Amino acid sequence: VEGNASPVMLTVFCLFVVATQIAVNRVEKALQYSYRDRRNKKREMRSLWIQRINAGTREHGVKYSDFVKTLSEDNIKLDRKMLSELAMLEPQSFKALVDRVKFMRGAA
Repeated sequence: VEGNASPVMLTVFCLFVVATQIAVNRVEKALQYSYRDRRNKKREMRSLWIQRINAGTREHGVKYSDFVKTLSEDNIKLDRKMLSELAMLEPQSFKALVDRVKFMRGAA
């Protein structure tokens, strides 16, 4: 009997191998999703920042594209994340930037 595995033992072993392979596949897929979603998160955050800046500039009568272009031309180096934070948390500071943009565009 030694060396011969019983049918029950073979069945248990086969189930273990299959379950292990399924688990390995699930972990690999989870790693793929996490890799993909780390990039998607950056994309979604940038989109959110742009929406917030756009809402803030429209309140003061300036288009987002004009606002960003004029800031760039005026050599004001604030990224979209900081502009978004200013628009949400510091409306007076953001208004000062918008007023600067209006002045530079000749609409003051």
